[in-house]
This record gives sequence, C-alpha cells and structure tokens, in this order.
Amino acid sequence: SRAIRLNWLCNPTGRPDGFRGLDWVQELYNMYTKVIYSGSGQTRTLQLVIKHSPLIEIFRSVSTVVQDNFALLH
Repeated sequence: SRAIRLNWLCNPTGRPDGFRGLDWVQELYNMYTKVIYSGSGQTRTLQLVIKHSPLIEIFRSVSTVVQDNFALLH
C-alpha cells in the first residue's frame, strides 16, 4: 500500500496484474507515436505526429480488430 501511495500507477490492460508506472506507459506511447504510427518520408512531420498522438489508442484498437478479423499473424 505504501508503494501505491508513493507512486502513480496505471492499468493500461485492465487485468488485475496489469498495473504499470505512469512513466512506463508514457514511454510506451512515445514509442507508438514516434516509431510505429508516425509514417515515413515526407508525410512524417512534427505537426502530424502531434496531431496523431492523442489517437494512439484508437490506432492500436483498429489494428487489433483488423488482425483478428482477417486472421493476420502480425
């Protein structure tokens, strides 16, 4: 209980054992924003990355739905 009071935790998975530190979750979202969902080439601009960053959860959800519905392995 002391660890929980002294640290900010978040549960991005919703599972009982899925709590992570907020800094870990922030770094995960930074990776998604900069590496996975940022695009490439001329379309990768700072303005576009900033515009898309609040949409990371939606991008991940859509990706999961497509993978599940089309039985994709990746």
